[in-house]
Amino acid sequence: MLRVHHDGSLSLVRHGVVSSGGTLPDSVAVSGDLVYVANSGAGDTNYTGSGSASTDDGQFLFTVNTASGTISRFQIAANGTLTLLGSTTVGKSGGVGAVDTRLSPDGSFLYVDESKAGAVGVFAVNGGNLTELASSPAALPAGATPADIVVN
Repeated sequence: MLRVHHDGSLSLVRHGVVSSGGTLPDSVAVSGDLVYVANSGAGDTNYTGSGSASTDDGQFLFTVNTASGTISRFQIAANGTLTLLGSTTVGKSGGVGAVDTRLSPDGSFLYVDESKAGAVGVFAVNGGNLTELASSPAALPAGATPADIVVN
């Protein structure tokens, strides 16, 4: 975890680290003046991801675990410390290969790029809990090779 200073510089914050065993920085999520970095590496199956998103109120962080097809759900304490709330399976087919995630502008929905399945998963957000919509995942056009997701 890194702290963002008024001049834009970053400094390492030692508390609040949740170890994944990963060694490759893979994605970031910004919450207030803190930057959370998700790591990945060969064989990682938990707490690592290619995409992370934090709620606008700074209370929750979601990160995609590409290898296991899950989304780790964290609560963010006032001091930035993360507490793992649990994991939610991506997609009815297991979601292995999910690579990125974004929250809707109002924070009500979490969208997940399920690149291996050529689909986008949609989850309702209720605090730190996620519920996949019945219509999820939505298939992308044949031949699509998504690598990222943007929501506006």
